[in-house]
Amino acid sequence: MKKSEIDNYIKLNYPLLQNIASGLVSKSKRNYDACILISEAYLHVLNINEQIVDSDQLQRFLIAKINMEVRFNNSKTNRQNRFNENTIDDTIINREEMPYTLNAIDHYLDNENDSIMKFVAEAYLVKGHNTIRKFNEYFNFSSYTSTKFINQLKDRIKEYEQEIQSRV
Repeated sequence: MKKSEIDNYIKLNYPLLQNIASGLVSKSKRNYDACILISEAYLHVLNINEQIVDSDQLQRFLIAKINMEVRFNNSKTNRQNRFNENTIDDTIINREEMPYTLNAIDHYLDNENDSIMKFVAEAYLVKGHNTIRKFNEYFNFSSYTSTKFINQLKDRIKEYEQEIQSRV
């Protein structure tokens, strides 16, 4: 089947594919955009377009690929989703905009009694292991554990920051 025929089929049947993809996503209790699944299926059928002889077979291939993307844990969509979930939005601290944050960090580093959290803070704040991946490699933790420690560290620093702001 030619690319133009595939494009035409998708253009005409996009609402149907979107309904199918949305249904599979809700049935499997995942949080994906149906458009991404349709795009993955489209790229897949473009790679195997010589095997496809008619529109019925094209529809079966598209639906099967959408189903695999939703259900298989090692599918491209699932791997990308897991990567996005494990990425933490680290912001750069600007001294002029957030003077309390730097004081809170200094106060935290000076006054923390928990030795494990002190190691975590030193690695994250001082040594620059400030992404999940770097943190995992440094401590040999799982992504879940790294995320838990980093979030706990951020929460404690926020507590120190609130304490400093309440004094002012």
